[in-house]
Amino acid sequence: SPSNISWALLAPLFLLLISNANGPLELLHASGAFWQRGADGAQTSSFWTWLDIQELNNPPAEPYRLEPNRPGGIWWWRSSRVLTDYDMNGAPREVIDEFPAFSFVLGDLHPHVLSIPFNLLAVGLALNLFLHVRAQKQRTHWVSGWVSQFSFWLAALALGGLAFLNTWDFPIYFGLYLGAFGLARLRCLGWRMQVVWEMLRLGILLGLAGILLYVPFYAGFSSQAGGLLPSLAFFTRGIHFWIMFLPLLLPILLWLIGGDVFTNRRSRFWRGLGIAAGLMAGLTALSYLFGWMMYLRPDSAAVIYNIQGGVESGMALLGSLAKRMAQPGMWMTMMGLLALVFAWVLREPGADADHEDFSIEEGGLSAGLAQPQEKEDAVPVNGFILLLVMGGAALVLVPEFFYLRDQFGWRMNTIFKFYYQAWILWGLAAGFASVWLWQDWRSRFAVPVRIVWAPLIAVCLVYLTYGVLDRTNKFNPETWSFNSANLVQRYQPDDYDAIQWIKSAPGGGAVAEAVGGSYSEFARVATFSGKPNVIGWPGHISQWRGGMAEAGSREQDLETLYTTRDWSVAQEIIARYQIRYVYVGILERTKYNLREEKFLGNMRVVYQNNSVTIYEAPVSLYTTR
Repeated sequence: SPSNISWALLAPLFLLLISNANGPLELLHASGAFWQRGADGAQTSSFWTWLDIQELNNPPAEPYRLEPNRPGGIWWWRSSRVLTDYDMNGAPREVIDEFPAFSFVLGDLHPHVLSIPFNLLAVGLALNLFLHVRAQKQRTHWVSGWVSQFSFWLAALALGGLAFLNTWDFPIYFGLYLGAFGLARLRCLGWRMQVVWEMLRLGILLGLAGILLYVPFYAGFSSQAGGLLPSLAFFTRGIHFWIMFLPLLLPILLWLIGGDVFTNRRSRFWRGLGIAAGLMAGLTALSYLFGWMMYLRPDSAAVIYNIQGGVESGMALLGSLAKRMAQPGMWMTMMGLLALVFAWVLREPGADADHEDFSIEEGGLSAGLAQPQEKEDAVPVNGFILLLVMGGAALVLVPEFFYLRDQFGWRMNTIFKFYYQAWILWGLAAGFASVWLWQDWRSRFAVPVRIVWAPLIAVCLVYLTYGVLDRTNKFNPETWSFNSANLVQRYQPDDYDAIQWIKSAPGGGAVAEAVGGSYSEFARVATFSGKPNVIGWPGHISQWRGGMAEAGSREQDLETLYTTRDWSVAQEIIARYQIRYVYVGILERTKYNLREEKFLGNMRVVYQNNSVTIYEAPVSLYTTR
């Protein structure tokens, strides 16, 4: 019905449009809230110092105003860097905590953004499996029949594809799919080893099918990941965790607290809390045991010594544990969340199954947690939503204890990839929870929930609202466009005209242009023409390739190409990289001590305007021999 469709829009609202709570903090900061001026005229703030979000712990620009601003910087970027890690010496380490709304404001189509629809497809397939298995209620072995179904091969196709779309996503949604199957079978069979063996069998068959469908990809696949490292000194402060996930956590927790799981089953809650505490203690012990073992090995001791800030094993282990215990906000939040989830899982199979499940019916969404199912086709989905909550919890907990080793050395990339997927899972769960919070008129929390919920949504739309206004210059038709090449046309018209020429020029060979830092105007020729250059942004090349071994001396060779007086040296570089066009514009002249006479004497000028000259190399240099 139309009303149910409107409720369904809450899922994309939470998933794609709502941001973390840093947006309203930007407003407060820009307005001068909580800042005091001392006798010396300097601004100080105990609140912003305690909060310790980079840039926000510095005094705001004056005059104050109720609009985010960062003179000399980009205010909306900070919401993707709310977390900050510190080593044992107090040195800060940047952590990426992106979320979809930031990705859209940024407008940078990385794989983690492009894979969102495929992630949602994987969630849908897991839900389909959960509902199907739960409805069948077969007590015999179930996997063999499923493998012969179209749905199994569709899942293999979708989940297997995640490995090359965005490799980090594959184990996450593969685990969600198996978890959906296991939870559904658990409700049918109870706590039996048969459930474990069926999950294992399904996992092996699904994994093999996924690999079989994408053999060409795996044949040449390599990863820069270098194993696991223990996250000793690095952990997330509670306040930063809540700023990051406030709009998702609050509806989920209110839903869990307001349901029968907590109000009518307190004994299960305390049992769940015990399991959650044991899980947290076990992960902590495992992480520190792993760290201690690394310190014992000479080859790994130097690595972990440097990462933790150059401290000995005793300080790294005991000192970091003391730091972690002194700031318990994050792990205490997760203990409470998991306790509520485990309280539901601890139900006896079949017991009160129809009294705690939100259900999907033929006529739409039934909103009574305590209403028995009156139709045979009513299918419970509470269990699947709780599976999403558990999946998100696992994704935010893992980096507290372990992270993947890469070229950064700390958990920046692990937090980035895991938190992003946690946002997707929790965003879906928060949308579902919000429907129940509004529709369950019998709940004791109905009025206060509605008083809190609407302002929360409004506040967490602040970031997207101001971010879009900032990026579009308040929709000024003269200065914004979805076509970023228009900026080049407006501010570097000579470059724009030259790039348009090279865009339609004969292909074959590469383009030589100036090389520089990421998120800058460097690599503009290749970006806007589609022609390959010798190397783009070295920083990103290093991240994608796991170092600069493949890139080799390309950056230095291009500098030599532009600065050498010796044509024979330049000629060798042109031939090595099969360069057809050498682009010389203002950026090249600014970046390098340019020696252009060698090009003039040995190459043909094929394009020229006020500030740009494009040279074409002899055919023999850029063609394959």
